[in-house]
Amino acid sequence: MARLTLCLIARNEAVMLPGLLESVVGVVDDIVLVDTGSTDDTVALARAAGATVVHEPWADDFAHPRNTALAHAHGDWVLQLDADERLGPGAGEVLRRALLRDPAFDCGLVALHNAARLDASPAKVISGEQRLSEVAWLPRLIRRVPGLRYTGVIHESVLEFVAERDLTLARVPGVDVVHLGAVPELRAGKGKRERNVSLLRKRCELEPDSVLPWGYLALELMQEGRAPEAQPVIDTGWAMVGRQPKHRSVARLAVARGLSQLGRNDGDGLLDTVAVATRHEGEHPDLLFLAGCGHEVRGEMTKAVACFSRCLDPWPVELSRFIDGSTGWNAAARLGSCLSGLGRWAEAKRAFAHALALHPGLEEAKLGLVEVSLGLAAPAQALHDVQGLLNATPDGWLLAAHAAVLLGAKGDARLFFTRAVERSGTPLLARHRAVLAASLDHVLRGG
Repeated sequence: MARLTLCLIARNEAVMLPGLLESVVGVVDDIVLVDTGSTDDTVALARAAGATVVHEPWADDFAHPRNTALAHAHGDWVLQLDADERLGPGAGEVLRRALLRDPAFDCGLVALHNAARLDASPAKVISGEQRLSEVAWLPRLIRRVPGLRYTGVIHESVLEFVAERDLTLARVPGVDVVHLGAVPELRAGKGKRERNVSLLRKRCELEPDSVLPWGYLALELMQEGRAPEAQPVIDTGWAMVGRQPKHRSVARLAVARGLSQLGRNDGDGLLDTVAVATRHEGEHPDLLFLAGCGHEVRGEMTKAVACFSRCLDPWPVELSRFIDGSTGWNAAARLGSCLSGLGRWAEAKRAFAHALALHPGLEEAKLGLVEVSLGLAAPAQALHDVQGLLNATPDGWLLAAHAAVLLGAKGDARLFFTRAVERSGTPLLARHRAVLAASLDHVLRGG
């Protein structure tokens, strides 16, 4: 039977490490931990678990210690995990069964689930009940072939190596990994975003001809709300897209550029970005999602509906997603919005319901269902459903005003509309602007 080595790097992970080690008991044959300067009990805990511990000073480079771990591995396969990750229930058994059959693939993608809370049970994280975002399929089970290496001082990966060698990728269903490091308070406390930006700038300097670090940095800045700072990064990276080898993905940078253009309502530029990236990348769910957004900005709702509907079709799991919900709740909510704009109320209702099934707390979908009730001439139902959505944003109040007008309760409509206007500093959801105009007309005509 194939032997399996767990490889990890760590520094001061005495709190998190025991949970990881417990989850791999009876699953891995040996453990290699590269310690980058711990001052707590990390090394002692690792050695007590039988791990080979290698000391390597931290040098602002994640790939180097990953490769050091590979150099000390003895297994036929390597499982790469971090101290703040755990194999989910039953994952070890699935993993051992997969290796028993000598898999046909060279790099296995496992399902990573970001826990919403530190005390969340693994089962609830994996089910999605206490998960922060969609499942990410990451290359963590790797055949130890000659020359295997990670690249990138941050967001290090073996995928460039896999692509260069034309090795095979495949999903390994049932091997679920629970990740605690994305819990907001833990991530903020460790200052990960600031560290990431600093290291990504370093990686851009080290890899000036590769679009990858520019895409990582641009998207990191966009996700932090630092769009003006991201723009020159986007522009620099985009200028080199045409020089990239076919195996090197440009999707991450295209997403950052597309989100920037979407923020400026530049539908034409957004569709151009999608076209350029698709020629290099092939069909990709995030690019299709952005195409839908571009058509929506241009008022081409039928084309937008086609894009968002396609996003909800099955996609190859090895395609990385950078827009949360681009193949799930986000696409479904956007689809509902566009269908509402076309007056296709029954279809919009199904789309919003689907979005809520995937993301139960999604306020945009709840507001969408209220709008559907208005479109289906059910203002009493709309007024009932909107009660829990009367908050600091104007949308719920606006929809309540419109429902009250349709019910003939013009006094209530004036009150609701006044509340909406008081909150007008908050951006309205785009599809409610027409409702605002209609409500304003009704209220003013009503004296």
